Amino acid sequence: MREKLNKIIPQLKPTANAPVLRLDGRGREIDEQGNVVNVTKPSNLATLKVNINKQKKEAFEILKPVLDFDPESNPHFDPRIGIDKTKLLWPKRTGIEFVAEGKKVVEGCGNHEAEEYIRRSFCERALPQGKRFLHDPNTMETIVSLYMIIDLLHPHARGRVKDNANEYHLTGCAVIRDGVSVVVVEGGSKSIKEYGKVMLKRIGWNDFSKEKEEIEDSDNDDNPVNKCVLAWQGSVAKPSFSEFSVHDCITEAAARKVFTDAGVPHYWDHAVSIVQDEAV
Repeated sequence: MREKLNKIIPQLKPTANAPVLRLDGRGREIDEQGNVVNVTKPSNLATLKVNINKQKKEAFEILKPVLDFDPESNPHFDPRIGIDKTKLLWPKRTGIEFVAEGKKVVEGCGNHEAEEYIRRSFCERALPQGKRFLHDPNTMETIVSLYMIIDLLHPHARGRVKDNANEYHLTGCAVIRDGVSVVVVEGGSKSIKEYGKVMLKRIGWNDFSKEKEEIEDSDNDDNPVNKCVLAWQGSVAKPSFSEFSVHDCITEAAARKVFTDAGVPHYWDHAVSIVQDEAV
């Protein structure tokens, strides 16, 4: 059997240049003279991520804080105190640039679209939480209500008309004349509905008329009872007024001019026709 294995497996002859590993009793490598051989330990190879982090760390520049002022420039500063100025002073703050809300969004839009976006954003922020449901900037329908009031000369009465229109974010106008006044408001359906409740139910118009009579010291009982009526309500394609304004007009021509300038003179003509019909 041994002879067969020797034929199959060739015998390896030791070569003269083959290195010989010699170890001492403590397992250290020694040379032929018995001296310990100093073998350098292989360094750990850094991975790719470590190399990248190392490069970033080397490229990162540490900036020292720039102080607002140097305490040594103060004539009363005593360096013998041994105070570290870098620990006492705050570093100089860098400038902060504020970007207006909606600016990045509207850069690619035209002037009209940008102004409309900013206006809607401002209106949504300005609305109180309880009245936010009344304002719908995405609605395409504009409702117009035309009210007729017998006496709107009292400052408290006209103040209630204007303040409520602004509160419900309605546009329009109030044209005040001695004898009859016309109030036009335009806006969303919810706001128009709430404003109608104020004009027709919540405001005591006759009380304002009595206060006016008391101020003028008038005992004439022939004055008609002050009241407010809804003369007309409908929908239009777009609003005709940009805000709500109040106008005191002496003549009928001046009152009609307010509506003519807004492109809706038929509002005034309709109110006048109702007054003439009631007079007949």
